[in-house]
Amino acid sequence: MPPSTQMAKANRKLLSDYIRLKSTKDYLQALGNDMGIPISSLIIEIEGYGKEQGT
Repeated sequence: MPPSTQMAKANRKLLSDYIRLKSTKDYLQALGNDMGIPISSLIIEIEGYGKEQGT
């Protein structure tokens, strides 16, 4: 299970709940700037079934 999916599951929330938060958007923007890559490269959705899917 991908790390972001694990984080959300551990907090009994959906990842989509975190992605909507301004603080999450600000964090991803800062992380992307620090790493020199676009935000779209930081979040990867994995389609599949059961443990094979996540973000």
